[in-house]
Amino acid sequence: MNDWLNGTLPPGSILAITAIAGGCLLAIGLAWIRLRGRPRARHQQQLPDEAYIRSEIQDMMDQLDRLGERIDQQAEVRVAELRRLLTQADSTIAKLRSMAGQLQISIGQEETASRSPVMPPQSPEPVGSRTNEVLRLELQGLDAIEIARRTGMTVGEVELIMNLRPAGPGVSR
Repeated sequence: MNDWLNGTLPPGSILAITAIAGGCLLAIGLAWIRLRGRPRARHQQQLPDEAYIRSEIQDMMDQLDRLGERIDQQAEVRVAELRRLLTQADSTIAKLRSMAGQLQISIGQEETASRSPVMPPQSPEPVGSRTNEVLRLELQGLDAIEIARRTGMTVGEVELIMNLRPAGPGVSR
């Protein structure tokens, strides 16, 4: 009850409250149908006796209590399963982070060992030939996307080369 006053409810409580409220509405509807279905005299309306009504209401309240308990038990089982899965996910994340850290260390050691301390790493082809190829294709009227597709470069690289080229005669920007 204190959680209710503070405006916080444990997980599954809203579901249980909703189920209980729905059960109450169902019970009231069933009582109305039962009372309506009783035989009546033609000119005289017979009202059910008070003991019968109390008995029916008590039966419905008992049914609602049992329904609420079952819903609460199911919610608790589901919450426990979610907690178990969350713990399992946290464990998996920790393992993956550890593996990623080990992989980075391993890759870093391989790169350090494979590089010559004097010689910087070489690109597969000289930068000037790539730039010339981009500019040659641009002069043929190709756009950056097509040039990137043909050269295997990214569109951003192609656009950078195209924007940095020196303006010459007949070249418009």
